[in-house]
Amino acid sequence: MQRLRATAFLTVAVLGATACGSATQTDVAPPPAEPTPAAEPAETTAVGTGAVHVYRHDGTAWVRTATIVAPGDRFGRALAFGQDGNLLLVGSPGFVTGAVNVFHHDGTTWTEEARLVSSAGDPSFGSSVAWSAGRALVGAPAQPGPAGAGQGGALVPVRIYRFQGGAWGLEQELPPRGWPF
Repeated sequence: MQRLRATAFLTVAVLGATACGSATQTDVAPPPAEPTPAAEPAETTAVGTGAVHVYRHDGTAWVRTATIVAPGDRFGRALAFGQDGNLLLVGSPGFVTGAVNVFHHDGTTWTEEARLVSSAGDPSFGSSVAWSAGRALVGAPAQPGPAGAGQGGALVPVRIYRFQGGAWGLEQELPPRGWPF
């Protein structure tokens, strides 16, 4: 089996002793001569698959503890940690519609808790993400507008999501100030 490697991290996020970097799996490298150490999970994903590599600082060095993969090379274009590094927002702007995957760390495993998508179908939704006071903030630089709308499309608000009653829901939209800035 071939081992796939990322050429470079596209985005990084750090919170305390936890860090992550995202990359597109594009390089095909020969399998390692020796087995992959337990601290370095094997990468056996397809070319064009996005990946987020999670690291923890053990007091001496940064050690990769997990690799989260998903189809599409835009997975991980935006990253943010929340809840003391146990929650990870992964932005994935798309060609048709963008998304933000919310992952929770239980001390051992990263599990997808939710997938946030724009009700408007914004392709750039998830281009930026942030975490503040128990809320996920999601940005999208522009959404497609009608022909002749000017400036490449309509301006899009920052959307604020909150986990309440066992589910993530849209809490508020912060409207853009308008064009030009």
